[in-house]
Order: sequence, then structure tokens, then C-alpha cells
Amino acid sequence: ALYRHYKNLNYLKVTQTGSVKQHYHRDEFIRCYKCLKERRFRRRSNNECRAYHDASLNPNWECSNYPSDRSLSCDDEDEREVRRAIRGCVRLRTCQGCIECVCLGCSMCRFRDCDCRICEDYLANCQ
Repeated sequence: ALYRHYKNLNYLKVTQTGSVKQHYHRDEFIRCYKCLKERRFRRRSNNECRAYHDASLNPNWECSNYPSDRSLSCDDEDEREVRRAIRGCVRLRTCQGCIECVCLGCSMCRFRDCDCRICEDYLANCQ
């Protein structure tokens, strides 16, 4: 069943009508283990996906580890609840997860140099 998600290593997919469509990655949140605030991770590029991926694997992730040009600390305000509900789905602004915005694996969000189980399984099933 998961093979259909792993069969295309490319970041682009072809729809049933034959048009080419780009995979879309919605924003995700990581909770700081110190202050318990959730911080938004945009996932529009390979670097942003990698930053989120690495942070999600770190059980001791904290606000000061946030990969950004601006420094972030536990003292900074939490994102407003209304804003947090908007995750960037192209289909529905307050989507909780659909086939348009939840990616189970592609070359942009799975990494050859990562030894986590998710990346290893994805790369093994793509070959």
C-alpha cells in the first residue's frame, strides 16, 4: 500500500489528466522541550524540509535551535492560535491534512545522508 507513495523519487508528479503538478509540503510544528511552545517550520525548499526533519528527530529540540536568520528564544511570543491553524494547504486554509498537502515521501523531504528509519525505508522502496 505504501509503494504508491514511494514509487516516484521525483519532486514532480503527473496527474491523471497528464498535467505535471508539484508536491506540496504544509507547514509543521515542533514543540520546544523547555518552554513547550510550538514553533512553525515552513517546508517550501529542500533546506527547510531538512531543518524540520532534523528538528523532528531531536527529542531535546529547543527554541534556540530554530534554524533561521532571526534568533528565537523561549521568551519570544508563541504564534497566535488563529495563525497556527493555517498550515499552508493549497486546497483549504485550515486543513488538518489531506493528499494535497501531506507528503509521505519525495526527494525533497527524504535524504540519502540521513540514517533515520523513515529516510532509509523511503530510499529502499524507491530503488
